[in-house]
Amino acid sequence: MHHVQRTLTVALVLSAVAPTPSRAQRAGHVPLPPPIEVSARDSVAQAGAARNDSGPSREETMEFLRSFLESRIDDERGPVSAVEADACILRILYAKGRDRLLTFDLTDVDPNTIRANVARQISLQTTAAQSTILWQEIDWDGSTPHLTDEVERRSTLDMQLKSHDDQQRVLRALQHGVKVCGGRVAPF
Repeated sequence: MHHVQRTLTVALVLSAVAPTPSRAQRAGHVPLPPPIEVSARDSVAQAGAARNDSGPSREETMEFLRSFLESRIDDERGPVSAVEADACILRILYAKGRDRLLTFDLTDVDPNTIRANVARQISLQTTAAQSTILWQEIDWDGSTPHLTDEVERRSTLDMQLKSHDDQQRVLRALQHGVKVCGGRVAPF
């Protein structure tokens, strides 16, 4: 069976940050409707934007995650059609059967929970186990995507990568991304 991969763009509009068109938008690809708002910590995200002495800037880290994850995720959810990174929010579009959109904010991730597991897997959890990791299915009306109203909310995420080296690189990037985005350790 021939799988037609759809290249999509997910637009995020933050009130304090003017959105810039992504590569896919500039190329004329169909944008996805914006998902449910994940969090609104614009001041924390902007504070992490400047390059600091402890590593790459927030923008550099998010761009690495966007470009690297697009071809390196290898799990049962199916192939990845697109990855978007804006401010501290990652959106990953999986295309297997029904398309599914994963959305999570690195600001919501507890930095002490990001771990490399067996079999090239990375796991993470939100601070205080908040259910802010969102999964939404996408319906298609011809070539126009529509997010369904049904949202699955989770507090944990597991992601399988193609190799041990990929796992280690994404692990370091996520740990750094959570740090520069202001992720907090659960108080208890």
